[in-house]
Amino acid sequence: MHFPRSSEPGQPSSTRSYLNGGLTARRRQGLVPVRIRKQSALFQSRGKVTPADIAIFSRQLATMMSSGIPLVQAFEIIGAGHDNPAMRKLVLAIKQDVESGTALANALAKHPLHFDDLYVSLTSAGEQAGALETLLDKIATYKEKTEAIKKKIKKALFYPAAVLVVAMIVTAILLIFVIPQFESLFQGFGADLPAFTRMVVDLSAFVRDKGWLLVIVAGGVVFGFQWLKKRSRAFREILDRMALKFPIIGPILQKAAIARYARTLATTFAAGAATRCCTSSARRTPRAWATSTSSVGSITSGTRFTTRRCGSGRPWPPR
Repeated sequence: MHFPRSSEPGQPSSTRSYLNGGLTARRRQGLVPVRIRKQSALFQSRGKVTPADIAIFSRQLATMMSSGIPLVQAFEIIGAGHDNPAMRKLVLAIKQDVESGTALANALAKHPLHFDDLYVSLTSAGEQAGALETLLDKIATYKEKTEAIKKKIKKALFYPAAVLVVAMIVTAILLIFVIPQFESLFQGFGADLPAFTRMVVDLSAFVRDKGWLLVIVAGGVVFGFQWLKKRSRAFREILDRMALKFPIIGPILQKAAIARYARTLATTFAAGAATRCCTSSARRTPRAWATSTSSVGSITSGTRFTTRRCGSGRPWPPR
C-alpha cells in the first residue's frame, strides 16, 4: 500500500488531517500499511477544474454556510474531500486568502478562469447585505441549472456534430485518395475540363500538398478564440455586441439577457441588498451589460429605476 507522507514539511494542516484520517480508516478495516512512500509526481493526475466542479463546490459551500459552519472550516472540509488535485488546490488557496483577512469576493476574483464576474459580484453583494448564505444558495442553484442546460445542449448536438465529423473525414478521403485517380483518367481524354471539375481537382492537389497547413491554422484559430474568450473581457464584449446584432438570433439573445438581468435583480433584492448594489451585480450577467450600461450610473445619480428603464429606449420593453 502506498500513501503520500503525512509528515512532509510545509504540507497544509488540512491535507495532513485528511491523510491521517485515511490511515485511521484503513486500520479500522484491519489493514496495516507495511510501507509508506511518496507517490511519484510523474504518475499523479493533475486534472483540471471544470464548471461542474465549480457547481458542486458552490452547492457544498452554500449547504455548509446555511448549516452554521464557519467559512474557513467549510473550505477546509471541501478541500480535503475533493479527489481532483486541481480543485483541492484551488479551494485551499481561497481558504488561505480568507484566513489572511481577504474578503471572499476578492479571494474568488483572484481566479477569473473559474469564477466569472457574476459569481464574484453576487458574492460581494451577499457580503455587503449580510445574506451570504442566501446568495450562495442562489448561485449554486444557478450553476446547477446552467450545467443541466449545457448537458442537454451537448446531448442534442451530439448527433449533428458526429454527422459533421464523419462528413469531413469522408470529404478528406475523397480529396486525398479518390480525386487523384479521376484526375489521371481525365488527363487521358485530352480535353479541357469544366471549371467546376478543375476547381475540385485543384482543391484536391492543395489538400494533398498543404493539408497540414490547414490543420495547423484551424487548430490555432480555435485555440486562440477559446483563449481570448476566457481571458479577455474586451473580446467577450465584442462577441456579445456582434451576437446581439444578428438578424434572428440577436432578439432572442437580447430577451434572454433581459430575463437573466431581471432574475439576478430579484435574487439580490430578495437578499436585502441595496438598489445600486443589485444593479451592479445584475449587470455582470452574460450579455446583460449591453442592455444595462447606463442604468447603474443613472440610479447612482438619483434617477428612479423605472424611469431610466422606460426612457432608455430599445432594449427595454414598455410598461
